[in-house]
Amino acid sequence: MIDGPGLFCEDESDADSSTMGRVRHLLSYRAALGRPLHSVFRKEGVMRRIRTIICALIGATVVAGGMAALTPTAWAITIPVACSENALVAAVNQANSTSAADTLVLASGCTYPITSSHGGLANALPVITTPIEMIGPATITRASLLPFRIAEVSSTGTLTLTTAVALTNGSAVGNGGAILNHGAVTLTRSSLSGNTTTLNGGGLANADTPSGTAPPRRSPGVRYPTTPRCSAAAASTTASEPR
Repeated sequence: MIDGPGLFCEDESDADSSTMGRVRHLLSYRAALGRPLHSVFRKEGVMRRIRTIICALIGATVVAGGMAALTPTAWAITIPVACSENALVAAVNQANSTSAADTLVLASGCTYPITSSHGGLANALPVITTPIEMIGPATITRASLLPFRIAEVSSTGTLTLTTAVALTNGSAVGNGGAILNHGAVTLTRSSLSGNTTTLNGGGLANADTPSGTAPPRRSPGVRYPTTPRCSAAAASTTASEPR
C-alpha cells in the first residue's frame, strides 16, 4: 500500500516472504560499496524503523479523523406523541437522550393515563434532564392506586407546558404533587389540578427553597403574571395548589 509520495508500507507477511531477496540485495550493496555487511544491515534496519513509525503515525491520523467525523451533533427536534402511556414515556426518553431543546407535540385532546412510575418509584414520567416543551391540548394523569407525582425536573432540565397541557391526579410522598422542580418550569395557558402531596406544593414544589418547602401561594407585594414562569430559585408561583 502506498501511503504518500515515496512511502511504502507493507505488512509483516510481505516482509517475511521477501527476506531472502533482501539478503541478496544487501550483499550486492556490500559488493558495490565495499562496506562491511553489518554496517549495511544496520542502516537498512534504521530506515525500516523510521518507515514503520511514519506509517503508524499516518494510520493513527486517519483513524482519529474518522472518529471525529462520526461524532453526532445535537439538533432540536419535534416529536409527535401518539395517545398512549408508552409513546409518551418513549418520547421523553428520546428528548432526554441529547442536550438539544426538543418539542413533544401531544395528541390533541388525548388523556395520557399513567399506570406506573417511569422515573424511579416517585415519578410518572422519566426525570426530565434536558430542555423539553410539551404542546397540547392534552392531559397527563396518574391512573394508579400507587402514589407518584407526574414529573420531576432535574437541575439540568427545563419543562415548558404550552397550549392547555394539564397535569392531574399526581400524588407525591414528599414535596410536589404534580411537579418537583430542581431546574425551571414554565406554564403557558396550562394547568396543574387535583394533585396532592404529604408535604408541600400540591401542584409544584421548588426543591431548593428554604427547608425544602414549596413557596407560598401568594406573597405580599408580588405581582403574579397570567403566564407564570417557575424556577428553583423563585420566591413564589401560581402553579402551587392548597396544601
